[in-house]
Amino acid sequence: PASVSWNSARMDVFARATDNTLWHRFYDGATWGSGWSLIASNITSSPAVASWGSNRLDLFARASDNTLWHKWYHSGWGTGESLGGVLTSAPAAVSWASGRIDVIVRGGGNSYYHKYYENGWGPSQTGFNNVGGNFTGDPGLASWGPGRLDIFGRGSDGKTKHLWFDGTWLDTWTDMDITQPNCGTSAVSWGPGRVDIFTCNAGSLWQSYFPRP
Repeated sequence: PASVSWNSARMDVFARATDNTLWHRFYDGATWGSGWSLIASNITSSPAVASWGSNRLDLFARASDNTLWHKWYHSGWGTGESLGGVLTSAPAAVSWASGRIDVIVRGGGNSYYHKYYENGWGPSQTGFNNVGGNFTGDPGLASWGPGRLDIFGRGSDGKTKHLWFDGTWLDTWTDMDITQPNCGTSAVSWGPGRVDIFTCNAGSLWQSYFPRP
């Protein structure tokens, strides 16, 4: 599943069912909405969701044709759209400010690819920027504030790699020396200068954080 909160009284949860349909349920601060609502069909990855403010959700997943699928909520659901690409992973998404969404996916050559929304999709409606690397797992993505992105993923050597954007992209991926043999990465930030990442190893859940002590 994927989840997000757009204010202190709201949670939205999305999950893919065994028949590749995508479902939604929300908590309004007092109770859970009555039952699950069908959002989409023919979804072939775990979902990713981000929110840039109250009454706004941006939902992403890999479609059956391996393109990036997007649907948004803004006081009501819009229509779904294809954002192109040839995905080999689930997407990761985050918002660093109102009107801004960033998405990371794995694609050709096992590299990670980046696209963003800010008054329109960049670098184009169906285009992506290649941010490099050689990955064997789904990406993790977090932002601690405007203009900052932190990307994490499992490299071909089974160790976690890290790349960040802080006005410009770091030149190369850094090796965090964390063994990560079995799964993808999840990342979150609670405030400026802090990112926590979660992954699995030997059947257990592991946490690390940046900056490391």
